[in-house]
Amino acid sequence: MDDRPTLQPEDRPKVHAVEADAPIYGRLSSLLRVGVGVGLAPVAVGLAVALVQGSVGEAAAALIRAGVVMTLALPPLQALVAALAYRSQSNGRFARVAGGVLVVQLLAVLVAWTR
Repeated sequence: MDDRPTLQPEDRPKVHAVEADAPIYGRLSSLLRVGVGVGLAPVAVGLAVALVQGSVGEAAAALIRAGVVMTLALPPLQALVAALAYRSQSNGRFARVAGGVLVVQLLAVLVAWTR
């Protein structure tokens, strides 16, 4: 039988982000905020064009497609930015993890594209 006391959730140590990672989180959040805005803008314009025309024409469809592609490009772009940022901080472990995530995302795109 184990005589060690069991830690309750309120007794467990809190995990805080390392202060050195704060600039990376700031870059990633800014990238996400700007990227969502840039991706949604053509979708909104495309939908507005479709409403004005009464149907989804060639121009509206192209705008909507462009916005969707821009939005879908955000996760690999964030993984790339994270990998480069961690590498610049000489944090090899996190750089490799972010690089691995990027490789998986790019392989998923490649598989989807070839089917």
